[in-house]
Amino acid sequence: MQNKASRKRQLEEPESFFTWFTDRSDAGADELGEVIRMISGQIHHSTTWFLTRMMRKGKEKKKMMKKRKKD
Repeated sequence: MQNKASRKRQLEEPESFFTWFTDRSDAGADELGEVIRMISGQIHHSTTWFLTRMMRKGKEKKKMMKKRKKD
């Protein structure tokens, strides 16, 4: 008769996202990883552009307010 412990299914430790993301052995993972990198790059670019534009608008608005106060 088998021991109960030996009949239990051995559970593997789940792979983390970062381990999967950096694993180069799977071609499908490379394609998906490239898509994720591309999207994250676009998000970073869009966020940087938006923040820069808002800062410029804020500076322009301050200049206009100072100019109005002088007049």
